[in-house]
Amino acid sequence: MNTSADDREDPSFRPNAYLSLLGIRRLIPTDGDSQAELVITDKLKNPSGVTHGGAIFSLLDGCMSGVLRKHLSPGESASTIECKINYLKGVRDGKLLCTARLVKRGSQVSVIEAEVIDQDNALVAKGLATFMVVKPRAR
Repeated sequence: MNTSADDREDPSFRPNAYLSLLGIRRLIPTDGDSQAELVITDKLKNPSGVTHGGAIFSLLDGCMSGVLRKHLSPGESASTIECKINYLKGVRDGKLLCTARLVKRGSQVSVIEAEVIDQDNALVAKGLATFMVVKPRAR
């Protein structure tokens, strides 16, 4: 995670109360279709002092949804159908960076992959998600 994220915060990101509560920031990507960052705080740790898997999952899911938003037509929305995550390394301190990429954009279903690295560029988690694309209703 060589580049400082402070100057890369994405100004086009629509505020999301849940992601903001966790401290997740959407970044202008230097790799992939979407990137997001999470600074680890004591409030995000489990009783063992390691970043809670739910916080990592939220980082990954939020970053992946950012990919799909770039590929939606006006009026379309998306909803997660399924998301799988593999936790590969526990992290106690620092920052996590998630990078997500579109695998397949279908008319009704899309697939996105992502990975989370720590500030030493070690792989922390990998994920794969399927999203349903919701078309606007005819009036």
